[in-house]
Amino acid sequence: MQGYPLWAHWGGIGMGVLILAAIIVAIVFFARARKQSAPEGDAPEAKARGLLAERFARGEIDAEAYRFMRAELASDTIKN
Repeated sequence: MQGYPLWAHWGGIGMGVLILAAIIVAIVFFARARKQSAPEGDAPEAKARGLLAERFARGEIDAEAYRFMRAELASDTIKN
């Protein structure tokens, strides 16, 4: 074989390890950033109001019960 050994260019195996480490650090960084910025979905109150509206629309509850339950959801008495 003539020429330089495989690791003689660009710092050899040490540079490869550094590049691999940089790629892993970048993947971890972007995964954490995405996880922190991702929306957590609807608030529990919004889901409850949606379910209540669906029950009213299906006719499971009347208008008076709907208004009462909606007011209860909006009040602070149910929240922690």
